[in-house]
Amino acid sequence: MMKNKYMMLLAVLALCFTACNYDEDELVPSQVLTSYQLPQGNHDYDQTILDFYKNYGVYLLYDFSDKDAYWYVSGWRMFDENEKFTSAVAGGNYICKPSDQNYVRQQMALLDEVWFSKMTEKGKKALLPTKILLCSEVDSCYVTAQYNYIWTPVFSYTVDYIVHKDEVRAWYNFDHICVGWGNSDITQMTAADKHAFAAKLFHVWPEYIAERKAGPSEEFTASIDYANLGNVSNIVNCCAAGILSDSYNCTPESDWRKFIIGMLLFSEDWLCDETTPAPGQYDGWTNFAYASYGSYYIHEAADYRGLLSSVKDTNGILKRRYQIVRQYFIDNYGMDLQAIGNQN
Repeated sequence: MMKNKYMMLLAVLALCFTACNYDEDELVPSQVLTSYQLPQGNHDYDQTILDFYKNYGVYLLYDFSDKDAYWYVSGWRMFDENEKFTSAVAGGNYICKPSDQNYVRQQMALLDEVWFSKMTEKGKKALLPTKILLCSEVDSCYVTAQYNYIWTPVFSYTVDYIVHKDEVRAWYNFDHICVGWGNSDITQMTAADKHAFAAKLFHVWPEYIAERKAGPSEEFTASIDYANLGNVSNIVNCCAAGILSDSYNCTPESDWRKFIIGMLLFSEDWLCDETTPAPGQYDGWTNFAYASYGSYYIHEAADYRGLLSSVKDTNGILKRRYQIVRQYFIDNYGMDLQAIGNQN
């Protein structure tokens, strides 16, 4: 028994001695950290992509895996259009396909024109996603039920489940944003197409900012009492309370995001327009019914028109909260988000 204890003691001492004399230079980190690496090819634009990564820590990927595109903390987000559906499925999943490499150069120029060139250097380093997936196709997918009624000889019905794929050109998922136009369509892109793409992008990017990079500040969160909003739903009451959705769906994060969207998409003149029609007592936001970005909250241009005017912002709370958001990005990233909207 004593001999066994003695041998065990020697083994422990040997382990301790080894640990104390461990040569840290022998540590070699794995070189395979992700399923991708740069450069991805030998095109002339690959150096531009590599330089962008070196400057801002952002991967621009035109060759990516399903894991890069669809993995999310709560589950896989790839929509399987070949699935045998037995019920309607709301939005949330999507399909994206890598860009045609013949058009990546034009796609990168497009992103620079409508997005990157509008940002400060500090903003690009801090507010862009880890990955931007360059895609030829980005589709929002959902399923609706079509009921086929049979009246004779007895009443019955059948149900067909119809798959819908809406081309959206941009999508946010956890640590990346998928962007479209990486195909031959870009050679015929119009000014209206660019405006629509920027509008979609500036709805998607704020989701990433609010969730992953720059969430609501303490000052913003404390600027109203979220715990005691009560039952607030119609535009008149929402604006009076200083919120941008009904009180059941309202959070500091959602309000923060919608203020960012408003600044990016609309001019200050539009937001402060005193000639905006006054909303009726029972009017809801224009996407009160189901829409691609959700329901029961501000979304359309008409909603944002005059948002900061005395017509809608009857208590001045919205303008005060808007200024908190605007100043936060000026102070922390040198970016006046409203200056981007003023160019639209």
